Amino acid sequence: MRIFVILGLLFICFRPSVATGQFYFMENDGVGKPVKDFTLPTVGGAQMSLADFRKQDKTIVFFWATWCPHCRRELGNLVQKKEELAQQGIKIALVDVGEDEATVKQYLQKNKVDFTVFLDQKTAVAESYNIIGVPTFYLVDKQGVVRDVQYGLPENYEESLAVSAGTPAAAQPAPSSSQKERSNQSFWAKTYQGIGHFIRGLFSRSDQ
Repeated sequence: MRIFVILGLLFICFRPSVATGQFYFMENDGVGKPVKDFTLPTVGGAQMSLADFRKQDKTIVFFWATWCPHCRRELGNLVQKKEELAQQGIKIALVDVGEDEATVKQYLQKNKVDFTVFLDQKTAVAESYNIIGVPTFYLVDKQGVVRDVQYGLPENYEESLAVSAGTPAAAQPAPSSSQKERSNQSFWAKTYQGIGHFIRGLFSRSDQ
């Protein structure tokens, strides 16, 4: 099994045009639609729904895991922006995918992360959101509409969330070719950088 995973990753590296085509067919179809509500336990034990957490505020839903290098970097970015996001009225909902509470709690305490963290231990929520991999960001406006889905927090996240001022999702302009190109370049940059981490982790886990 391990060799097939590695061959698949090498295929992505050396045949990016083909692989990119596959990802275009896997584009997240949640953009422009109401965000799916869910109820999960949080770190600390309380069950909570996304609707109760979000209320009518703009929200960034961040799917992540403690073992993921890019997730840790993006989470650090969110921690740095915490006050800035709060001043803009943007809430942060972390959804840890596939890990137990003890593992997540230890990481949060060690890195002094103070966000609400939902525990998607069985990955049911991630699957319902069509998450291809972590990290993944869902940007949800005041109306509860998903405005963007990205692999990293976009620089223009304020613009994406500001559309909420009564503008229907269907009225949103389609992303320009340059925006798509930048997003695609960002995705492949993260992919290439992460492949080495993934392969090393694959071997180290199998040897344990």
